[in-house]
Amino acid sequence: MTFQLWETESANLVGSYPSEDAALATVRQAIETHGREVVATLLLLREDARERLTKVAEGSALADLALARTTPAA
Repeated sequence: MTFQLWETESANLVGSYPSEDAALATVRQAIETHGREVVATLLLLREDARERLTKVAEGSALADLALARTTPAA
C-alpha cells in the first residue's frame, strides 16, 4: 500500500509515500513552514495492492488530519 499526495489545481503528484504517517508528516511540515492555506488544494490518496485509489482527505480536512496525527517524541 502506498499513499499519494496530489496538488489538485495543477494535477501534479507532490509525492508518493510508504505510509500514511509519512505523507501526513510532509503535510504537517508544509503547514508549519507556509501556513495552513498551503494545503487547501492538496489531496491524499491511498493506493492498494490492486492499484485502486481511495481518497483519505483533502484540503482543510487533510490539514486537520495532519495536525492531529503528531509523531510521538522518541
